[in-house]
Amino acid sequence: MRQNLVKEKELLEQLEEAKQNEGVDADPKAKKGAKAVKTPADIQSEIDALLRPEVNGWVLIDFPRNINQAKLMENAFTGYTSVTDVPKAFEKANFEVWTKLVDPECSTKPDYTGDIESQNSLFDAVFMLSISKAECFRRAQGRQIDS
Repeated sequence: MRQNLVKEKELLEQLEEAKQNEGVDADPKAKKGAKAVKTPADIQSEIDALLRPEVNGWVLIDFPRNINQAKLMENAFTGYTSVTDVPKAFEKANFEVWTKLVDPECSTKPDYTGDIESQNSLFDAVFMLSISKAECFRRAQGRQIDS
């Protein structure tokens, strides 16, 4: 981002110089093979290309609304299913229920840290905003939807 700002500043300076020197003929004594002079149109096209937004990815508004919708969408896009969401065999699920009743210290052992290991996911970032409905309505009032 900072590089783009520096580059934009340099291009704007070049554009001003090119506009000032637009009517002046090139120096006839200048060496052949010297640096080519850019026209204001060339510089302006470089500035426009620099300021053109990069379109990468997408933004979903109001979707997903809960964890189940997020998991369904991730599965639809990538086929990825979280380890915790894979159905368990009946015997294993029954065993886990009984071990919680019989051996409650299994989750309170001295070496248990409670850390959760991260898993691969489709999402790079998720932002949850806690805003009142009145504030959301106020912000949305000025929007225009083109059809």
